[in-house]
Amino acid sequence: MAMYKSRGEAIKDLRKRAGFSQEELANMLNTTKQTIYKYETGIVTNIPSDKIAEMSRIFSVSPAVIMGWDEPTAPVYEVAAGSGRISSTPTGTMSIQLRDDQFLATVKGRSMEPTLFDGDTVVIDRQSVPDQDGQIVMVNVDGEENTLKRVQIGENGITLIADNPSVFPTKL
Repeated sequence: MAMYKSRGEAIKDLRKRAGFSQEELANMLNTTKQTIYKYETGIVTNIPSDKIAEMSRIFSVSPAVIMGWDEPTAPVYEVAAGSGRISSTPTGTMSIQLRDDQFLATVKGRSMEPTLFDGDTVVIDRQSVPDQDGQIVMVNVDGEENTLKRVQIGENGITLIADNPSVFPTKL
């Protein structure tokens, strides 16, 4: 079953999720704001294929999603809740629309129980440093492993804290 009832609904929703105004999308497509309005309201249903292809690229979805025929999907990786590496290739997909700075990961391990369980899927925001104390983040430790942990930000750096310390000891 398609996520959107029409291509106009798909275009409008994807545009808003991406944070673009009609005018901004029009500029990217080398068209007018009025044309985008007509696409979104269904006044124009015969959208040129080059515009469909460009919107597909802009929103990082397949042309079938733009057409309202298919749901947006995102790759799912694996990340350790303990010690380990994030999978470098997706282990599957999920029907979901993510921002460009996000990805999905399946939790492998028990160090974050009872907050996150082995097999849970989480949305991870890409950022260079944690922005708040107590936040759960995926951290690359010494360039060797990736792990999901709660962070405690202190004067001497970041401390990684498991919600289940019997499985994963605290690390500085």
